Amino acid sequence: MKRIVIYFALALMLNIVNSASCGAYEGMFEFYSNFIMFHAIDSDDDDFHDVFIIYNPAGVYLQEKGSDELPSGFDADIVIPEYVSYRGSETNYVKRTYKVVGISKEAFYSYPLNYATSVTLPNTLRTIGDNGLGGFQRLKSLRIPESVYQMGPQAVWGYELETVTIPNSLYSVSYHFIDGAKLQTIVSYIQDPDIINYSMDSHEVVEPFSQEVLENVTLIVPTGTLEKYRASTVFGGFVNIVEQDLDVDAIELPTKNNNVTDDAIYDLQGCHVQTPQRGGVYIKNGRKFLQR
Repeated sequence: MKRIVIYFALALMLNIVNSASCGAYEGMFEFYSNFIMFHAIDSDDDDFHDVFIIYNPAGVYLQEKGSDELPSGFDADIVIPEYVSYRGSETNYVKRTYKVVGISKEAFYSYPLNYATSVTLPNTLRTIGDNGLGGFQRLKSLRIPESVYQMGPQAVWGYELETVTIPNSLYSVSYHFIDGAKLQTIVSYIQDPDIINYSMDSHEVVEPFSQEVLENVTLIVPTGTLEKYRASTVFGGFVNIVEQDLDVDAIELPTKNNNVTDDAIYDLQGCHVQTPQRGGVYIKNGRKFLQR
């Protein structure tokens, strides 16, 4: 196998990361861990010191033609940690710990990562970019953690994917954000589908789900929310919507500032908000609400 490092424009990364933290940034670099390229960005904000994002590893390993053999050392059961420590370059031995906050465009699209049989995502994750978790060859199920608030176009799809679970924290989605030829079930923990923001991203596709998904996939929703889902712009087209008793998890409030009271208000990035803006979605006492 030949290792090929491909560098992409940093503008995409800055757009994703700037939407996911409260601070400014001063340094950027890449490093590898278990065949995944991490794109680290150092913050100059003491309260939100260090964050990093999974970078696009397309072409990191070149698959030999006609070979299904996975590279030595690759673990098909991928567990992405909440934090990763990195010591730096030969001239900078300062060890820092970085938080996983986002998955960028086509991060798992290429070999060998698209041959994963299971993927466990961290509870620090906030955004999933275009095709960020797309192209899986073997993965059958995926659970999006109760921290993700944004999923881009075709964020999750796979050739063998059967079940996807989405969290109550989800607020912003784009076209065909969940897809798959063998998809059977989507489990939604979202309590109020009316506040989901749908963005077409100037793309010719105008529906959040494909017609095949709407007709053939069963959407499982929390008990008491069926009518809300049927009236929802994003989910209303599903033919099969079934209520079930789901153990709905609340979003944990940030705890960095111990002086903030229980009635404090946060945005979906976890930043403390003094004056909520009309039409915005915020978190108070661990629950999302729409500011009227």
